[in-house]
Amino acid sequence: MQARELMTTDPAWCTPESAVRDAAELMRLRDCGCIPVLERDSRRLVGVVTDRDIVCRAVAEGRGHGIQVRRIMTTDPESCHLEDDIAAVEQIRMRARVRRVSKTRRPASPRRDMRAALRCDHPESEN
Repeated sequence: MQARELMTTDPAWCTPESAVRDAAELMRLRDCGCIPVLERDSRRLVGVVTDRDIVCRAVAEGRGHGIQVRRIMTTDPESCHLEDDIAAVEQIRMRARVRRVSKTRRPASPRRDMRAALRCDHPESEN
């Protein structure tokens, strides 16, 4: 089984300039707990913002919900390629101690629009 078989096919995404409130609204609308953060122009993956990031880095620290995602996002997220075997993805998760791994296509060129290629797992139960 490959990573592509478990991915979200039409992921929501935001930019570092997006408001935390907007990222939270995307999570609510899409019923997910992880939103990829893409550079506005290049659509390159620069981070992810999770429901946990919002709670621990914004709400618990008393920051307003209007702050930019860049101030609370997780940078340098773990990722794999769509063709990777599920066992390899699980190794990434165990090594990095993360619940979610972003999936990307191997781009044909550095200028490729990654918006359509980026995938983020559905959240697992955190209870």
